Amino acid sequence: MAVILQVDFPTQGPFGTEMSKAFQPLAESINHEDGMLWKIWTENKDTQEAGGIYLFDTASHAEQYLKMHAARL
Repeated sequence: MAVILQVDFPTQGPFGTEMSKAFQPLAESINHEDGMLWKIWTENKDTQEAGGIYLFDTASHAEQYLKMHAARL
């Protein structure tokens, strides 16, 4: 059963095209996480937040990613 994980966090940017360019290597590495099916990154310059909505193949893989991502943040 697929599992959706949403993560939001405060950030001061960059946003928009600058964010896309700056985080391209990170985006590519996330594609190789165990169980990753797809991801949508979110951003809101007005509220100084970013995040993502991720689809994993299992709850276990989603939890594994969340632990890694929380430590990175």
